[in-house]
Amino acid sequence: MLQRKPVSCLSYNIVKRNKPFSDGEFIKECLSYAANIMCPEQKTKFDNISLSRRTVVRQVEKISDNLMHQLKDASKDFLWYSLALDESADVQDAAKLLVFIRGINTRFELTEELLSVESLKDTTTGQDLFNAVKNCVEKTELVWNKMASSTTDGALALTGKNVGLVKLMNNKIKEEHPDHTLIPLHCVIHQESLCKAALHIKHVIDPVVRVINLIGAVINVLRTTVCATLRCA
Repeated sequence: MLQRKPVSCLSYNIVKRNKPFSDGEFIKECLSYAANIMCPEQKTKFDNISLSRRTVVRQVEKISDNLMHQLKDASKDFLWYSLALDESADVQDAAKLLVFIRGINTRFELTEELLSVESLKDTTTGQDLFNAVKNCVEKTELVWNKMASSTTDGALALTGKNVGLVKLMNNKIKEEHPDHTLIPLHCVIHQESLCKAALHIKHVIDPVVRVINLIGAVINVLRTTVCATLRCA
């Protein structure tokens, strides 16, 4: 269990609001200044709070490990789970595979989380994507035969008939559990995008696309900030 120390809570709020890790030092100055006015006798306690960039980085890593530990514990109770997979590129044009999970347990409690962001080194073939998914599943101690479905867009590397990601995932499941078949699903947003011209639903799709692009832009900015801070830490 992650201890609720001041440095942990402050670091969590820095990340939650997409602020640079170096803002911790500014926050400490503000706390010290406020304490000197409101409770001078307690100022030393505020001065002893460490909020350097490296400290915030370490606290964020602990928070990340704690969240992953909670997800692993929750996944042990899954009756079934499904994955949503999206291959994209960050602002540095480095290929990434985003893996989202949705699972349900015996109490009909749903868990939905970003499971992992897997880096793809040189190529983005179906085999490369499968290796990333396999690494993610094994790293989080998930069970293949409890995977009910996978959702992707229509990219050939994902849906190829012979060497696409979905086909390779199905082959993996069949090797260990011959009676189980993975259900492939197509992302509804991509389906709507393909149908908007014929069905005249442009007024519905365009706002959705703008929202998705905005979310993607925020994620890219956050990822770039985190990577840059980690390199400098």
